[in-house]
Amino acid sequence: VLVKTGSGFLDNEWFSGARLNFAENLMRIRDDRLALVCEDEYGNEDSVTFSEMFEEVRQYAAAFRKHGLTVGDRVACIMTNRKEAIFAMLATTSIGAIWSGPLPFHGSRAIANLVKFVDPKMIIALDHFQDEGEDYYQFDKIVAAAESAPNATTVIVLATKPKTVSCLSEIPKRYFHRPKKL
Repeated sequence: VLVKTGSGFLDNEWFSGARLNFAENLMRIRDDRLALVCEDEYGNEDSVTFSEMFEEVRQYAAAFRKHGLTVGDRVACIMTNRKEAIFAMLATTSIGAIWSGPLPFHGSRAIANLVKFVDPKMIIALDHFQDEGEDYYQFDKIVAAAESAPNATTVIVLATKPKTVSCLSEIPKRYFHRPKKL
């Protein structure tokens, strides 16, 4: 577990050669116990069991692999804290890719700069969110993020509003994902 590499306190090598997959450890439970309880700004409640979460993560991971995501690649997420973000994060980490990205509350320029720094292969973004009763559409931010990421091969847009379909042509390298309840 510990290999001393020198005389100093910091001259230690911990767990040399060990590998840990965050998602694998979270997803080991696959029964009908409650995994997530979600409530949106509209007051809609939803719950997800571990077995349902496992299936969602499996499907997300399969889609990500289909779009070329592999170990060490980076994914930028521009979403609020919602179950789809958790599914996508677990799918990303289960593959061995790196999950990062700005929250959608930042402006277009800040999001573009943060995404450029991450240099993702894939961007996953939410089309719309509501905060304290106010609606925020994300298309300008998604376009700015996609344009700032020259190595991004895919932009996945989680559609929460029907008008999303008409705006997709503005987003380069896009892929449309519709949640089951839209």
